[in-house]
Formats: sequence, C-alpha cells, structure tokens
Amino acid sequence: MIAVLLMFIGVQFSLPSFTYLSVTFIGLTALLAGIQVIVTKEAFFLPHGEQALRQRSELYSGLAAQLWGVIFLLFGLGFVLGGATALFIPQQAQATVDRLFETAAGWGILLLVIGLFVALYGLTRLLAGVAAVGSRTRLRFHDVGYRLLGGFLLLLGMGLAIIGILLLISPETLVEFAMRLLGIP
Repeated sequence: MIAVLLMFIGVQFSLPSFTYLSVTFIGLTALLAGIQVIVTKEAFFLPHGEQALRQRSELYSGLAAQLWGVIFLLFGLGFVLGGATALFIPQQAQATVDRLFETAAGWGILLLVIGLFVALYGLTRLLAGVAAVGSRTRLRFHDVGYRLLGGFLLLLGMGLAIIGILLLISPETLVEFAMRLLGIP
C-alpha cells in the first residue's frame, strides 16, 4: 500500500524520487514474500481480475513452492537494485541502462535474465503440474498439459539463457553458429 501511495505521489506531482522509492518498496515486498515462501515451502495464489470466478487457485508445496520463492527473490532483488540506484544516482543509472542495450553483452544479460525466469517458471510447472485446488478429475486431465508446458518453458528458458551467455562471452561464436545453421556462407 505504501508503494502504491508513493507511486501515485511521484507520478501525480512529477517527483521521480517518490517513484523510485515505490519501486524499491515493491522489490522489498517481493524479497520478503520470496523468503516466506522458501521457508514455509508453500505458495498459494488466488485468481484475480474479470475471470477470477472461473479460474482456480493454485497451491504449491515443497521444491515447486521454493522455486516460486526464488523467482520472487530474484524479481525483488532486481527492483530493489534498480529503484535504489535510480533513487541515489539517477543520471548514472539511466546512462548505464542506455549503454547496456548498445552492446551484445547488454542484450546477453537481458536474454540470460529472461531465460532464467522462463526456465524457473517452467520448472515450477513441470514439478507441480496443475497444483490447483479443484475437481480431481479435471485436475488429472489438465496435469499432463501443465507438465508439458512446464517442460517446454524449461527448455525455452534454458535456450534463451545459453544464447545470453554466448552473447556475453563470445558473440562471434553465436553469429557463426547461426550462419551455419541457416546455411549462410
């Protein structure tokens, strides 16, 4: 609630420091949620939005829940670092972001991070299946689909992470591999 209030004040009155502080608070909230999920080994998500009554809630336990905790921790860490950096050294933070995406290494970092999140989400689906509270018959039917989706997302995330790593350490190798794959001399 504090983060929403700070965000409103920052946007309404053109006070960027309030906006950056709200981003930092959102990150801290995610960090705390991630720690709680890792320690308790339980994650419970309620549906929301227009279709909330037709959707099911999801309950994860054990390793799948702890992976959700890791996702929350990484997400929170990114927001805390980004918000705090923008709050204390805004010009340098913006310049760093601008320079980051002008290089292959910058795009490598982005693909690595996206790949990590996609792979972790896929792994939670693969391990937990549907992980839903609802009809047993319906759950068994959907479980296979959720696990297949999880496996696909895990492989996709790993592929993105590998491309990101190659962009970081040897972009030439990635270009050469792509050219060979496409049959371009």
